[in-house]
Amino acid sequence: MMILNLPQIAVEGCCHGCLDDIYDEIARMEQNKSFKIDLLLVCGDFEAVRSHSDLQCMAVPNKYKELGSFHKCVLALIHLCIF
Repeated sequence: MMILNLPQIAVEGCCHGCLDDIYDEIARMEQNKSFKIDLLLVCGDFEAVRSHSDLQCMAVPNKYKELGSFHKCVLALIHLCIF
């Protein structure tokens, strides 16, 4: 008998810059269900806002201009690339 270890894939609609919320939910799912998510697919709006200056260029009403948590990923990458 062959046992397949299929990857566990989480699918998100629109992210709207709320990566921390998505990662927190995945962590809760992994704890409660005793499995590990291998891949996250974001299929809708991602809104990768890198800094406050990006907000000034967004063509949306001011009430939707939020930094979100994507900037933390950018800062982490910059930190890793500095020697």
